[in-house]
Amino acid sequence: MATSVLERSAALPRTSRDLIVFVDDESHVLSAFQRLVRQEPYELATTESPEQALQWVRDRDVSLLITDQRMPGMAGTRLLELVHECSPHTKCVMLTAFPDSQTIFQRMTRTIHRLITKPWNDEELKGVVRHLLRQRRESKGAEDHPFPEAFPGAGDVLASRDLKELVVRVDGAGHDGGHVLSAIREAMRRPEARRAGLLLVLDHVMQVRDSLIKLLNGIAEQVASAGARVALLDPSGAAFALRKAWGSDFPLAVFGPEPGRHRPKRILVIEGHEETRAIMRTLVATAGHFCETASDAEEGERRIQANAFDLALMDLDVLGVRGVDIVLRLAQRERKVPIVALSHLSSHWDAAACARLGIRRRLSKPCSVHELFDSIREL
Repeated sequence: MATSVLERSAALPRTSRDLIVFVDDESHVLSAFQRLVRQEPYELATTESPEQALQWVRDRDVSLLITDQRMPGMAGTRLLELVHECSPHTKCVMLTAFPDSQTIFQRMTRTIHRLITKPWNDEELKGVVRHLLRQRRESKGAEDHPFPEAFPGAGDVLASRDLKELVVRVDGAGHDGGHVLSAIREAMRRPEARRAGLLLVLDHVMQVRDSLIKLLNGIAEQVASAGARVALLDPSGAAFALRKAWGSDFPLAVFGPEPGRHRPKRILVIEGHEETRAIMRTLVATAGHFCETASDAEEGERRIQANAFDLALMDLDVLGVRGVDIVLRLAQRERKVPIVALSHLSSHWDAAACARLGIRRRLSKPCSVHELFDSIREL
């Protein structure tokens, strides 16, 4: 089904399809986006006027708004603030040629879901649009929340026997920076955090009440003096963009979307333990990737036959002989799916056995989240 382009229209007709509003003061940019999504199942309205775009949001149920930052009359940051006030469930994407601008990050406290640099990568932008629209459909009528219901509330500990680090979720929605920093400070004091390291999952960072820059710098200062190995998983991508300012030797690993370069991957997690499966799905999705899960080899193979995946994470200890079968069949496919295998050190699945089967990488359980995210990024 081709995209319908509803361009330069004062009033938009009602439709059951997702409506995307794209605003940029350069007509050739609007035309480029029209060509990009021509065959996608959306309605598209384009305009050079931020005021017109805002009126459409007020009049219609707009699923996604994409805006440039530097426009005459109204900056993109201001437009997104107004959109959030009148339509908080509208997903918002900022396009800018200046992703490190401090002004943008100081204003991005509640109003932006993804930042993409110009010139954009076509596949990245299409992937972001699909991901945000799917996320909106799943969360419409409920709080926009990337975590499963099994982990509600702020400061939750996501414990798993298959992960080394203590995983702590800190929710910034509706709180000021001091509250968030206090929750992080308490997490760093846990004995298990000092023993095994800590992964801070910073949820809803764009919804903190005060300066985002101040909050992120506060986290960096806490980590520098904590005496614990700490990593930050920031689904907004804002912390990743600040890594240059912190310096390459700063003792804080940051995971999450890389503005302007991140391409979401489609990842299949085949894991027998329900607890680990839920946490893996949470971490992979929060890092900006599409994630599906399967509880056994048969279900995993069915999903691989039905969908194209960029990577498969497989628990070989649970899969046993059926795991060998699925690995061999994946190796014979025309479009090979890279496999990262997880197994305990005591398992017969050693590095040599995995190499003979063509498995690209083996992680020992309990695995480090650093190793997990490095594998996803590099394969």
